[in-house]
Amino acid sequence: KQWYQRRVRDEQLLLDKNVSHIVRGCMGYLNNLWRIGDKLDKDSKIREVNVFIHSKLDFCNSLLFGINASQIERLQKVQNAAVQYIHKRKQWKGTTDLRRKLHFLPMSSRIIFKIGLLVYNVVQGHSPCYFTENIDKKQANQRYDLRGDADKTVLKKKSIKNLDKNTERGTSVAGPAV
Repeated sequence: KQWYQRRVRDEQLLLDKNVSHIVRGCMGYLNNLWRIGDKLDKDSKIREVNVFIHSKLDFCNSLLFGINASQIERLQKVQNAAVQYIHKRKQWKGTTDLRRKLHFLPMSSRIIFKIGLLVYNVVQGHSPCYFTENIDKKQANQRYDLRGDADKTVLKKKSIKNLDKNTERGTSVAGPAV
């Protein structure tokens, strides 16, 4: 099967099966990396984690915005296991400080950063046309200095009415709060 055929369609957009697929794949990579980890230095391990684990965690992770905290926690456990691989720790002691030393963002922050990066590229005009068609920029009022112009947001908010509660995540709009 091709990779796009293996993606599971989720009618309610819970994405739990997609998260399970990501976790299973990353843990398989980590299991193989542990086998050769004694032969590598720390910089090589960091590069391996970025190539094999973070690339898989970051692929389309902006779609994971708004999912259950338990699913984000599962992805965070994968990242914690990768940090432990880099630092040669087998016990589940605190990995937050180790993750900060490596400058790895937590998974919830990675998702928000990805959305912010996508919006930044739209505002700067560096994104594909299918993004820019769906986002409207505010036009500053050149003639008058109004209080409404004090709002420094660049994009207009679109109002989306959901007729069905199950389609709420499918039609939600997300962007960074600056």
